[in-house]
Amino acid sequence: MKMNNSAELELENFIHRLKYVSIVNKGKKTNPSFALNVPSEIGLKLNNNCNLRCKHCFEWNEDGYHQTMNYEEIKQEIDINVIKKILDYTKEIKSNLFLWGGEPLLYSRLNEFIALLLKDPRRVVCTTNGLLINTQINNILKISEMLTLLISIDGFEQEHDYIRGEGTYKRLQQNIDKILLLKNEGSYKGKISISMTISDMMIPRLVDFCKFFDSYNFDEIYLVYPWYITDNIAIEMDKYIKHNYKELNIRTQCSWYSYRYHVSAENIEMLVDMVKNIKESNWNSSIRFQPPMHVEEIKGFILGNKKPVINKTKCLALSSRMDVLPNGKVTSCKLFPELEVGDLSLQNVGEVWNNGLFNKIRCKVNEELMPVCSKCVSLYMYGI
Repeated sequence: MKMNNSAELELENFIHRLKYVSIVNKGKKTNPSFALNVPSEIGLKLNNNCNLRCKHCFEWNEDGYHQTMNYEEIKQEIDINVIKKILDYTKEIKSNLFLWGGEPLLYSRLNEFIALLLKDPRRVVCTTNGLLINTQINNILKISEMLTLLISIDGFEQEHDYIRGEGTYKRLQQNIDKILLLKNEGSYKGKISISMTISDMMIPRLVDFCKFFDSYNFDEIYLVYPWYITDNIAIEMDKYIKHNYKELNIRTQCSWYSYRYHVSAENIEMLVDMVKNIKESNWNSSIRFQPPMHVEEIKGFILGNKKPVINKTKCLALSSRMDVLPNGKVTSCKLFPELEVGDLSLQNVGEVWNNGLFNKIRCKVNEELMPVCSKCVSLYMYGI
């Protein structure tokens, strides 16, 4: 039986990641600073700006670290020449691209970026709040054969609008209906997945949410546990950085203090019951929890324990993935811009990828994970 394009794309992504994780794991057994010759995945935080102010967002909610940015920082976007530099360097292995922000569909040079991808096609995952899908539909369709749209939707209308703003659910629903119609017609050839960050409001309705959106035949439905970092662990991370990386220019209030959104302790038992129900049911879509932990691990994770779940002890992302910020600087860890290891506005990709500080961080994290590592998606995607 011939697979459809979405299934082929998923299989290609899985094989691509498995191949390079295996290479990195083997290399690190003899060399703690081992890294691929060329990063197999590039994370591009295209911009800082966003058209929403979601209550759970570690960037733009009231505790978010973007709140301290000045106007120039808010408007920063990755220079298109930096993107050209990255594509040229990774052309031989066709490194995957992961686009995020801010809101990546706000990127002012998206037309130019798409033109580059038409000349040098890559597998692309683009996270989005979905409100600009219709506005950017021509650009989306041009690269759809290799594209996964990962659309955030945080419940039904009441819950979604509470978190993301009044009227956003209906606007998003219109755009979802449009892109699904184009997929059914064959104009959109890629994958369409949705992601929901679990909230107190939605815990009693998780099964209903899955039933409702399962009927849409999305490729995946992701149910994401909030990445909660307690103040004690954030303080521990401060001490860890000061002790191990004196060369880093750390600001007063670091980004790890922004991960405060969490599920209430009194709702954990109900959450566990809902997760069990969902896991034991059959679905048309692939329903995935992030991280994909065992039910007995949920309580500790929700309460902010720093111990990683599903027995993760090593993060291989630092040796296989490069994350680039809107100012062109590279961070060793996607979610934490303080861990800056280079600047692609001034350096070439190889200089940054193989420099001493990046290798130092690789070695140290290979010895022992950082206090905040258990609350990072990269550990669960690329870790062992």
